[in-house]
Amino acid sequence: MDAMSLEEEDTFAINDPIKVTDTRLKKPIAQIGGYKYKYSHASKSTGVCYWRCTKYQKGKCLAVIYTDSITDGSLVCQMKYKHIGDAIALERRNIRSATHQIIAENPNLPTRYIIAQVTDAASDALKTAGVGENLARVIRHRRQKACIELPAPTTWSFDIPVIFLTNIDGSPFILFDSATTSDIPDGRIIILGSRESLEMLALANQVVGDGSDSRLPAGFMQIWSLHAQRGQTFKPCFHFLMTQRTIPYFDYAFIKLKEIVPQFSPTSITMDFDRAVIASIQKSFPDIIIDGSICNEIRTKFGDQLDAFLDFFEDTFIGRPNVEGGRREPRIPISHWNVYQRVASNLLTSDSLETWHRVLINSLKSENPSIWSLFEALKKDFTLFIVRETDQTATQIPKCF
Repeated sequence: MDAMSLEEEDTFAINDPIKVTDTRLKKPIAQIGGYKYKYSHASKSTGVCYWRCTKYQKGKCLAVIYTDSITDGSLVCQMKYKHIGDAIALERRNIRSATHQIIAENPNLPTRYIIAQVTDAASDALKTAGVGENLARVIRHRRQKACIELPAPTTWSFDIPVIFLTNIDGSPFILFDSATTSDIPDGRIIILGSRESLEMLALANQVVGDGSDSRLPAGFMQIWSLHAQRGQTFKPCFHFLMTQRTIPYFDYAFIKLKEIVPQFSPTSITMDFDRAVIASIQKSFPDIIIDGSICNEIRTKFGDQLDAFLDFFEDTFIGRPNVEGGRREPRIPISHWNVYQRVASNLLTSDSLETWHRVLINSLKSENPSIWSLFEALKKDFTLFIVRETDQTATQIPKCF
């Protein structure tokens, strides 16, 4: 690359001040516009100070500036010649400029996609210099600067801004919002997901469901998540954010789920013993096998008294003895919690779903996070899922509860 092709545009102008450093030296250094100049001499007739580019000898750069004095803050009164730029520095500036342009045109494009696009034709020297890490900081800073802090809603009635309608990769994030209809006048159901999660759910035979009522936005009572089998784990696919935990609400949510993913027809689901959810699932998927997670139920209901626990166990899982020598119908059918078939099918126990919930809750720093904080956390989770699926595909038999 010849010297003329490396000439750089001026980054400062006449009357801009200089910053003088290394004043202890006989010939101090001045900085301006990202360049350094070494003091040469002052005109005997006019007193104007003459500064040369510090790359004058090694780089043969002829750039010169003139100031009215040698002190810090002196103004540039004249400049000659353009800088002979560093090839890597010039290439880095061009790539940084292209990065800003892409972010402006497509702010939701993932960081690694932007870096791959702008560095596709970069020189080996620039790639060796670690430009990717620097660009990641540039992108993060640009997005943080452009981010506007939205006021947190105090009820379930609010409008969702455009920035939360899609995931980072541009796929839909808000899959359904009952506020756009008149079906639920006294509450709200918001269904969240991603393109990859829809595809995975359409092929899933075994799914896991679990709800959480901790660290929820104002006005909402539960977020219920549906996880589908993927390799040796279960991946989050759908989230129901609901203002009530009743059978009609779950009925409505599963109706919308089947409309969004018509191919969704799982053979079995593992979940806690939530009677409202169980009733809705049996209505929406009559042939599905429901397996319960007994450990969570015992941990929640077990008291200090053993007798009280045994009474609870009988009432809930096997039914109390009756006068005819048999047992009453338990609240939870035996077929829902009996793990014999799962053991025979080699589906081992695992705490992967609880781990996912714990990670999500820990990412929400407040006990009562805003709806926007929850949306950001779930969008980030979907993005991380895409990255993991791209990097590796698990092939072992999945673990369940």
